[in-house]
Amino acid sequence: MVRPFLTESCADAPAETPLDVWGWWSGSFTFPDRPRGHPDFPRAGLRRYTDDPRPRYRLLALDDPGAPTALAALAVRLAADPDPAVRARAAGDPPLPSAATVTLLRAPGSAADAARNPALPLPVVLRMAAG
Repeated sequence: MVRPFLTESCADAPAETPLDVWGWWSGSFTFPDRPRGHPDFPRAGLRRYTDDPRPRYRLLALDDPGAPTALAALAVRLAADPDPAVRARAAGDPPLPSAATVTLLRAPGSAADAARNPALPLPVVLRMAAG
């Protein structure tokens, strides 16, 4: 239990601690953004988790601060992930191309996230608002 407490309340915990804790701990009540919001949570290199067998780690791949074109391709790939949480995360990711976002509006479990995607084309948003 030391690792989640370090992740929750120790701003200088080693970067591998919040990353490890991310895999099995759903988060803090005191700091709702932890472990991902920890100041030392690693960002660079998260694309290495794209094919990880653990869905929680695949969720991290879209947080890598990589090149926008690479992130768009990654978002398209993860929008077809077998895990519904990963698909939903990709559906709401701004680098996801608008055509893929529109397609996900009809996908069970991803529609709400796709509808909140800022990349959704304005004509589609207006049609949705009209009912």
